[in-house]
Amino acid sequence: ESSAASDVYKRQLFFLAASGCGSGSTTGASSFNLSWVVPTQRTNGDALMLNEIKGYQFCYTVNDGIEACETFDVNDPAQSEYTIPNWPAGVYRITLATIDANNSYSDKSAVLEHRVN
Repeated sequence: ESSAASDVYKRQLFFLAASGCGSGSTTGASSFNLSWVVPTQRTNGDALMLNEIKGYQFCYTVNDGIEACETFDVNDPAQSEYTIPNWPAGVYRITLATIDANNSYSDKSAVLEHRVN
């Protein structure tokens, strides 16, 4: 696969933010909101239409541990936030990638660091 062909499925990096949203269970877990700007352009300059967005993948490490990734589909392609429930205390380093209708993944966003207390 050529670099130009794979570039068609890459998205621009997008802004990623997190904010606490209260404490979770009695085990000390908390949830937080992850929000982003919905990408509208691929890295090769082509438009990315909303109906081409299937979902997102967020990857994270906690306290510099091993990276884990979770994906979530969206019913509304304009969705720009997701609540992550019940995460234990720690410092998380989070990235986000877009998944298109062909199950192709974008490049990961810049890393966001977020502390869960």
